Amino acid sequence: MHSSILTASEDKVIKVWDKSTGSVSMQIRSLNNQPFYSVDTNGGIIVGGTNEDILFYDVRNTKVPLEVLDESHNEDVTCVKFHPNDPQKVISCGTD
Repeated sequence: MHSSILTASEDKVIKVWDKSTGSVSMQIRSLNNQPFYSVDTNGGIIVGGTNEDILFYDVRNTKVPLEVLDESHNEDVTCVKFHPNDPQKVISCGTD
């Protein structure tokens, strides 16, 4: 994940891009057909923000989320960010 770029998109997919090749190395499809508005990683966990939910994925198995926080926001989650000094903490913000 060190030489990767993550993108969130309204096409309902988080993509992990390999910077050295420019190709997609991983894709994460959203639950319930929701677009992703934000994404971040701490290297082992990928977090994505959707219409109202915050989803956490283990990079080793992205088929189903590790955790879904569905009562954090009432509208679009426009930013999720791991704390730079404590990668176990995440901050989020939204249009609500």
